[in-house]
Amino acid sequence: MATRPTGAGDAALERATGQPWPHWRALLDGWGGSSLDHKTLARRLADEAGVDGWWAQILTVRYEQEIGRRQPGQRCSGDHEIGVSATRLGDMDAVLAAWRAGHDARAEADGVAFDGPPRVTATEKWRYWKRDLADASRLTVNFCPKGEGKVLLQIQHGKLADAGTAERWRAYWKAEAKALG
Repeated sequence: MATRPTGAGDAALERATGQPWPHWRALLDGWGGSSLDHKTLARRLADEAGVDGWWAQILTVRYEQEIGRRQPGQRCSGDHEIGVSATRLGDMDAVLAAWRAGHDARAEADGVAFDGPPRVTATEKWRYWKRDLADASRLTVNFCPKGEGKVLLQIQHGKLADAGTAERWRAYWKAEAKALG
């Protein structure tokens, strides 16, 4: 059995769905959930049990983790993804510029070569820095406002081979976020 899933806590889940986790676990088991795919489970929770789509996803992932079909951080595709966040002082453009100064010219990260140059895009509310790696994984760094004079830096690294690789990258990106200051 997988370790306890990360994400929404039991109290938040019950507030949002009106039922405690044991209710949802019994319902999913009753539907033969272990033989149904992720999409079918989430759709049934939304359509038949009236669960909001986001919470239907949370319930489905938790169920899949508890029955051992998915590890924490594992996507439906089987690959893994990690996320690291940190709050930095400044505006989005200044924090993005600081990130770019330390990362645009790099040829590699933690011994893995980058595959091509970074791609930077912007909307009114967000800034994005994306880069592919030679191991076929993908890095996305998001920047969004978080109150006056603060920016939330979110590092997402996906298409990782396994849980061990994911944890290695989580430690690496935590250090990188901290070094940004």
